[in-house]
Amino acid sequence: MKKKLFSCILLAVFACVALFSFAACSSDQNVSDRLDALESDMDTLEAKVEALEAANANFQQQLAALDTSSDTFADDLAELTSNYNSLTASVQNATHIERVVVTKNELSTQSIIENVYLTLTCTDNVAVIGCSIEYLNYPPLFQLVTCITQITINQQAFTAKISLTRADVNTNTNYISGSQVTNIPMTTESTTSKDWTEIIFYTFY
Repeated sequence: MKKKLFSCILLAVFACVALFSFAACSSDQNVSDRLDALESDMDTLEAKVEALEAANANFQQQLAALDTSSDTFADDLAELTSNYNSLTASVQNATHIERVVVTKNELSTQSIIENVYLTLTCTDNVAVIGCSIEYLNYPPLFQLVTCITQITINQQAFTAKISLTRADVNTNTNYISGSQVTNIPMTTESTTSKDWTEIIFYTFY
């Protein structure tokens, strides 16, 4: 009788331990899932901020480039502003994000990029890296392109990221460009080289 009672107690203890272990594992899994979701949300938010900052910089550049003496200035400005507002709204209201990554090694096998052109200039003793991308076929509408570049100045290597976007939603053109002022020291006499390593396309929806 004692053995039976002892066996029942032991079984109850094992059941409690197993139940507690399962609950602990489930709790750990919930925490892990929440952390993964939070990290994904942070990545999406960061990409949105980059897209909006790049869109604003692009808008300001196109605004400065408008010919104020043109007869169509008012119409051009109205269209540019409308397209910019539409683009920023689509980014702000998006709940999902898709990424397409093209590396330099994949340039000959992918179906998006035809050419990538980089410029490297000096402004106020820092490096300014510019990027222009020409497409083979225009991809699905994107709100942000990030170009990762490798810059060498006086035999010292640096990594610089350029955020590109459109201030319009015109998909008839297969060309986009932008630039980034870095904090990398550089003079007009510096020995330099540059290349890109990776380009990331973002689509928000």
